[in-house]
Amino acid sequence: MFNQNTINPFIDQIVYTIDSMFENKEIPQSIKDYLYLICTGMILNYGTTYIKDIYKAINETRYIYGIKDLNKLLTKEEYHSLINRVTESTNAYTLSTVTKEDKELKIKYTIIIAKNRNNKQQLLEYLTHELNHILTSLNNTFTHNNNSILFRYGLFKTDITSTKKDSGRIFNEVINTLETEDIINKLLSLRKYKIYNNKFNEAFKILDSIQEEYTATGYEPFVNLYRPLFNKKDIKSLINKTMLEGSTDQIEELINKKLNNNSSYSEMISQLDELYINYEITKRNGLEKAYETSSQYLDFKNNIIYVLIDYKPDLA
Repeated sequence: MFNQNTINPFIDQIVYTIDSMFENKEIPQSIKDYLYLICTGMILNYGTTYIKDIYKAINETRYIYGIKDLNKLLTKEEYHSLINRVTESTNAYTLSTVTKEDKELKIKYTIIIAKNRNNKQQLLEYLTHELNHILTSLNNTFTHNNNSILFRYGLFKTDITSTKKDSGRIFNEVINTLETEDIINKLLSLRKYKIYNNKFNEAFKILDSIQEEYTATGYEPFVNLYRPLFNKKDIKSLINKTMLEGSTDQIEELINKKLNNNSSYSEMISQLDELYINYEITKRNGLEKAYETSSQYLDFKNNIIYVLIDYKPDLA
């Protein structure tokens, strides 16, 4: 996509655009440093076709650095929705606020970043993860289905008119984590170029501790389980394209073709949600559910391995 002659004008444009976006907004330079990197990585990963959406996702998101004055910075409803969810140990949390304006549903995103994040590399991952959620939910966010209103958050869809718990959250998180990994690794590929922009070079120091390829830290071991499937070139291409454009039903159709006769996409994502809950309980409570969770994981892994063995690229 770029070479030594074109990479510097590209990076200069990104730094200039981010600075212009936040010229009249209260945001620390340290957060802008992360945004230079994330914006660059997203464009390198998804292509210049989606550059307007990438800028829009970054620009229309509100960033709150620290949690001390949340009750003053948020509406009453927003603040109460965060109780027990955001603490001093929170790395980054995305608050989604849905409003209705002129009979049209609108959504506002706020990323809350806890202060004193000493691990800059980890904060880069968390911020990239949250902004990628927002980017991949930008188009076709709301759909009406009979009396229901479906809100799309990446691959995950939930009925905002119902209290029913929808399945698919963990699969969405796993895919988003794998995309986050790709974005950061695309950034690392810039090491082969000589970059002249001082602001970008200062921000790029955040990546100094990464030796070679970056591996995300969230949602293990489930990310490891899906990585081989996601890394199939046409699978990855289809997932990225449909999430960015909002036509994610194609993913369900593809995976339905690849799962065995006794399973389906909906069953798979539901099982993954349940398995993740048991995994978290096991981590908190020791060995109480370890055997059950291990058995579930092995059964689930065998099912995913079946998909890989039987995978035919032409179906994508």
